[in-house]
Amino acid sequence: FFAVGTAAVEAIDLADGSLLWHTAAAIRPLLVVRHLLAAQAPVPGRRNALRIVLLDVRNGEPVLRSEPVLLPEWVDACARAPETFLCRARLEAQALVVAWEAHARYSGGAAPPREVLRQANREAAGTVRIDLDTGRAEAAAPESPGASLSAGTLRESDAPPSSPDVVWQTEPWQTGDRLAAL
Repeated sequence: FFAVGTAAVEAIDLADGSLLWHTAAAIRPLLVVRHLLAAQAPVPGRRNALRIVLLDVRNGEPVLRSEPVLLPEWVDACARAPETFLCRARLEAQALVVAWEAHARYSGGAAPPREVLRQANREAAGTVRIDLDTGRAEAAAPESPGASLSAGTLRESDAPPSSPDVVWQTEPWQTGDRLAAL
């Protein structure tokens, strides 16, 4: 499952590269739970909000939409860059635990006065639990950044990156009865 910019999610057959389905119902795949893909979706007219959509992995059709999750007003939940907005999910009982982080940095020209820099640089994080039966969203205890990732499961590649900001993670991962790797 792949994000198509900030507009859609696509399922690609890894054996031959063919497109299995395309949906504009979500913008960022997060986690596969049984036969469902949990994905982040925008809330129309609210850049500072998100919802979780459960998509049928066979055809990309929405099965459940969560309640909107409101974030601080300066947050752009649709930002492409993970250094601006990052969302990750894990399964806990019958709920999806979604942790998010948002960062804003000064992006002007010359170094500004300290007061301008202080006002431009912001950080926020939060965690919500999404009931997988009803889509109800409720605030949860915050997680530390990277809590859902196990440090021992990914290995950096020895291949030279295409840019200094790129690091390939090459260890295989399993989702359900499928094994995948880059």
